[in-house]
Amino acid sequence: MFHRPFDAPTRQTLSLLVQQGHFMIPYYVSFECEILLKKCLVKKPSKRATLEAIMRDTWVNIGYQGKELRPYVEPSLELQAPNFELSLDTKSELSSSDSLIFGLTTAIVAASVVATLLFCSKK
Repeated sequence: MFHRPFDAPTRQTLSLLVQQGHFMIPYYVSFECEILLKKCLVKKPSKRATLEAIMRDTWVNIGYQGKELRPYVEPSLELQAPNFELSLDTKSELSSSDSLIFGLTTAIVAASVVATLLFCSKK
């Protein structure tokens, strides 16, 4: 039977448990994963694991034989209002392990560029 990490009889009690950082890690979660979850679910943001620390974590790197994982660094963009160009040769610059990070980062950057252009055009 599966258990939720946060569970309580009422929403108010559930809210208090979440805010206080009381949670249960199921028995079937590996020890390495449990350690990582505890690093991520720290109540105080300044004490939580950084992205760099998470990418170096044992559980994240189980079965990974490549080079050390590092956060994706977005290439610099030069915006030229109203037109701009963004060109990347994804096959030469990205390995398959980077594709998810690249995809998410590209979506965020695209949204940011559109928002910036819309904001600048209204001035």
